[in-house]
Formats: sequence, C-alpha cells, structure tokens
Amino acid sequence: MTDRPYAVRFDTPAAKQVKKLDKSLQRRVLDKAHELAKDPRPPGCVKVKGTTDLWRVKVGDYR
Repeated sequence: MTDRPYAVRFDTPAAKQVKKLDKSLQRRVLDKAHELAKDPRPPGCVKVKGTTDLWRVKVGDYR
C-alpha cells in the first residue's frame, strides 16, 4: 500500500491563485493539499452545501 492512496491536482485557475499567495501561505496551502492525499476528509473538513460529495478544508482564511 502506498503512502498516498489519493491524488491531489490543481486545475489551472487554482494553481494560478496559489502562485499569487505569499510564500509562507503558499507553503501552508500546498502542505495541506499533500495531507489530503493521505486523508481526504481530515478532522475539521466541512461538506459543501448543496452538494453530495464535495468537502472543503481551510488554511487560515483560505479554503
């Protein structure tokens, strides 16, 4: 079994937004994304209203 059973990918607009963040926040967002590859629904995640299978996580003021 692999250390990361899931893959996390950013679409082009999301990747551009991450690149615009300051470096420390960028690192925190990317670290959280890598954690999601191990556990896609970590403690503190919240289901997105009106959807059946979308969840969100926050890093500071960003989700």
